[in-house]
Amino acid sequence: MCDPYAEAMSPGAQQVAYFLSVLAVSSALTLAILRG
Repeated sequence: MCDPYAEAMSPGAQQVAYFLSVLAVSSALTLAILRG
């Protein structure tokens, strides 16, 4: 990922952003599965 904002952030902030994005995707998939 060539993201200037991500490069400016500290590694810890990058990990948090990655975790949040993964959490959002997984929750969206779970909602889609539950709704059928």
